[in-house]
Amino acid sequence: MGDIRGAVQIGSPAASDTRTALSIIANRVTDGSINSMTPVAMLSVTDWRDTDGAADLITAPALASLVTRGNVRLGARATLRRISR
Repeated sequence: MGDIRGAVQIGSPAASDTRTALSIIANRVTDGSINSMTPVAMLSVTDWRDTDGAADLITAPALASLVTRGNVRLGARATLRRISR
């Protein structure tokens, strides 16, 4: 996906699709928020920086795995639930 700056919106799967979960792979996230109506199996970023003091949010029905490879400077809270199949 490259770099993320600002908000990302992801819609929902078809109403009959109860098994889809997506993976998001990004390089650097700066002052970003992700709002997904689809469960997220994995969110992987190189680093995530909150430079503006506003909360950076991850909103999704479920987030199974959050992977970072570098610096993470977040001013946010998260509630994580596992994706069960």
